[in-house]
Amino acid sequence: MCLYCFPHYSSLGCLSKITQTEIVNSAVDNTEVNNSERTNTEGTNTEIAVEISTTKKYQRSALGTTQSDRVVVKINAVMEQDKLYLDADLSLQKLASYVAISPNYISQTLNETLSINFFDFVNQWRIEAAKPKIIANQDTVFAIALEVGFNARFSFYKAFKQETGKTPSEFRKTGT
Repeated sequence: MCLYCFPHYSSLGCLSKITQTEIVNSAVDNTEVNNSERTNTEGTNTEIAVEISTTKKYQRSALGTTQSDRVVVKINAVMEQDKLYLDADLSLQKLASYVAISPNYISQTLNETLSINFFDFVNQWRIEAAKPKIIANQDTVFAIALEVGFNARFSFYKAFKQETGKTPSEFRKTGT
């Protein structure tokens, strides 16, 4: 077990040793399409189209389900413990370098396993960090936005509203 995993040991094993060989050996055929259907207001099937495009996009990837689960555990651990989301300049490449996993695998994992893109993933962490600060009412909303890693007031308000359904001011008034 490596030094990274010792304090963070999980049933998934060593998180820092997701190797190409391991990924190739447990790769699954990503050409299957889930037949669950969802219709939009026009009555057309939208979910299958999304799944087919995602499947085609990652068709040649050797990243399997087990490895995706390990990637999720590892990136969530570093976000929680090392608070990487506080870095306003955090990029997919920076995160990939920090966790020593390919940016392509991180992106694929976020898209397929968590159904979220990189920026929304980071913004979720930032919003969660901002919520108690907003309720505490010790600082301006803009100062809190900067403190949790946002560069602009507009992007913070937009992400906050998307995540909570309320503006930061409404959230502060209701406390939830």
